[in-house]
Amino acid sequence: MANSNKTRYNSEVGILLGFCDACISTFDPAIPILDSARLLDSAKVVEDISIYLNREHVYDQDELAVWSLRGREIVPVITKKLKELGEDWPTVYDWAAGTNRNPNHSADISFIDSKISGVSIKSKSGITLNNPSPKELGIDNAGDFFLQYARQEYISWKTQVFQTVIDLAQSQPGVRIGGKKGVDKYYIIYLPEDDKFSCVGKKSLIATRQEILDKVINNCEWQRGFGDWFVANYKNPKVAEFMKPLRESITRQFMAKMLEYLSKDDRVARLVKFADAPFFYVNPSKVYYVPSLREVGTLKLKSIRDARAKGATIKFFLECGMENSDDVAAVEIHFRYANGVFEENPTCRVQSLKNPQFIGWQLL
Repeated sequence: MANSNKTRYNSEVGILLGFCDACISTFDPAIPILDSARLLDSAKVVEDISIYLNREHVYDQDELAVWSLRGREIVPVITKKLKELGEDWPTVYDWAAGTNRNPNHSADISFIDSKISGVSIKSKSGITLNNPSPKELGIDNAGDFFLQYARQEYISWKTQVFQTVIDLAQSQPGVRIGGKKGVDKYYIIYLPEDDKFSCVGKKSLIATRQEILDKVINNCEWQRGFGDWFVANYKNPKVAEFMKPLRESITRQFMAKMLEYLSKDDRVARLVKFADAPFFYVNPSKVYYVPSLREVGTLKLKSIRDARAKGATIKFFLECGMENSDDVAAVEIHFRYANGVFEENPTCRVQSLKNPQFIGWQLL
């Protein structure tokens, strides 16, 4: 999480500093100084910067400087579009600071005195959209949605993984069994003197084989080593077979649910980032103007298909386009363990928007 926070907060605060013409060389995240006249609530923004950016392994002066420069660079690009829309450059900003304070828009940096909601910032050159709840995809959810919708297949998958890892550990006493990376942090090791296994993660467990197998249902920190092993060994056809029944069941059910749900109203439009107010989408190389739901017209779901992902991810390709057009934009919908397989429950992610011009995004 620290790495994602580093990228997120240096880019967002950097853009804000660029907009405010702040001095990067003297900037101190512990005592940030910005032009209070340009901020909706300067005390709150200063406090948020000192909380979110001023952390070990988060603040990066060089990265912040790059994004501050990026903020200055995009001002004339955005200004030109604002003039086309009959809008002036905003004089007051706000920062979302780790949350989306207004669910009706997608801005990280808000334009307070403008009809444009602001700027959404992504640190990678591709177009990453959002992390919706399963409900926003038509999937009612409580807890681990793999377990919820394919209980028998899920338990079988995890049990086979756990049994295989336990067997490997028992055959090599004192050897750490886990993934190719992070085996120093997340692993299983056999303790022959006690005939038990130490399952090490952010929280650890020492237990017998049967005690471990009795706990496979609920994801938790000590299970991370088992998940890492599965991902590292997925290319082995035998290991891939462990998850095949679960993958087939979830793919069939989720595809049907998404097709039904996203075909109605403006649901697919909201999924691909359209909101009640227009905004600008900024990454390291491009700036897009994203019109409002009202401006974009009737956007329709065209198709959903299985992307046949590998590892513990289940992925779909979704295509959408204007009602009377054959041209489509495409996104990827991922159902995945974002914070470690078996460590926490899986999440949804919508990313990699392709051909955004076919759904009204305007490259500036």
